[in-house]
Amino acid sequence: MRALPAAAVLAAVSLSPAAAQAPAAQPFDLFQRVCLSTAADLGRVTASPDLKGWMNVPLPMDPKIENGRILDKAVRVKHEGRDRLAIVFVARGELTRDGRKIPFVNCSLGMKPADRAQAVSRIRAWSGVAPMDLPKGLTAFRWSEKNGVRTSVPTAKKVSDLADLPAGSRAASIDVKVERDTLLISYTIPKL
Repeated sequence: MRALPAAAVLAAVSLSPAAAQAPAAQPFDLFQRVCLSTAADLGRVTASPDLKGWMNVPLPMDPKIENGRILDKAVRVKHEGRDRLAIVFVARGELTRDGRKIPFVNCSLGMKPADRAQAVSRIRAWSGVAPMDLPKGLTAFRWSEKNGVRTSVPTAKKVSDLADLPAGSRAASIDVKVERDTLLISYTIPKL
């Protein structure tokens, strides 16, 4: 999964004004409560108290992901005009790697206005993993985890590359990007 699902979702969501107020939370704080603390679980994310009152936005089609497909998804949006926006995309799906199907869960947050430097700094502090700067403005954190200790996986340029870890390994990824003045943070957990 190279493209962030939230980027595809942003293109599909109407940005007309809504009755909801603009989000006041800092991007990482909201991301931590909604995506990280729920382990990107679809049911837990959509039931999050932080998303109470957000608009449920049905998508007519699934976002395209490289080497995979979305099996189930939900989108929640809270915005006030074009300058203040928050969107949460949560999904479960499967990646295909060397003929093998790898289930995954994903929770992505998009927020305007964007503060990429602060998000990268906060994610680095939270994860304890060094970021990788990849093409097209993507900053990626990829790690494996054993006994609560995270180890960077610098060879994993895409989330599907984490499938090269031994079966049963615990791995995760956080990608950060700014697209159309919107900060995108995406958390993916492949089930290896």
